[in-house]
Amino acid sequence: MAYDPNKPQENTPLDAAEMRNQFNALKTFLDTHQAQIAALQAQVSQILTQGAALAQQISTLPTQAMVNAAITGNSAANADAVQPLEGTPSDPPTQVDVMGLMYKVNELITTVHR
Repeated sequence: MAYDPNKPQENTPLDAAEMRNQFNALKTFLDTHQAQIAALQAQVSQILTQGAALAQQISTLPTQAMVNAAITGNSAANADAVQPLEGTPSDPPTQVDVMGLMYKVNELITTVHR
């Protein structure tokens, strides 16, 4: 018998069998829900454990300042100051043409080094 919240009715004599059925129905109801509550508590516990693990992983991620420092320290400097080569080399190139090219390459390499 399922729990009936309308029993016992007011101003009626109590019947032991009816009251026993009510109590047994309540006990069954509570036992059923206790299993659900225990299952939900286990899920919450698992989620909290996973959340703690994720928080630990997040705490080891680099900060924006760390990323910026890595980019600055490991990338080439701005080479905008290096002017392009002008003129046309001789055909065949002369020593002056090759030396000019070598100086320009060296200027570029020196500029992009940090």
